[in-house]
Amino acid sequence: MARLGDLARLIRSKNAGAFMLTFDVMFDDDATEAAKAIKISIPRPYIQGARDDGDAYGGQQHAPLVELELPD
Repeated sequence: MARLGDLARLIRSKNAGAFMLTFDVMFDDDATEAAKAIKISIPRPYIQGARDDGDAYGGQQHAPLVELELPD
């Protein structure tokens, strides 16, 4: 199995407003993935700036995607 972090050129996360997070996964070539970029937006687990929000800018939420194992 390959890790997404080994296949992608860039994986990042950021706010998409106070209620959503956006993840961008970008690849270098067509052989790695049919699309050179994938954008995924999901609801934030906590509203931006809430007491339980540990990442107000959403910039650290991509870390688990780096270790995600993909089938060959």
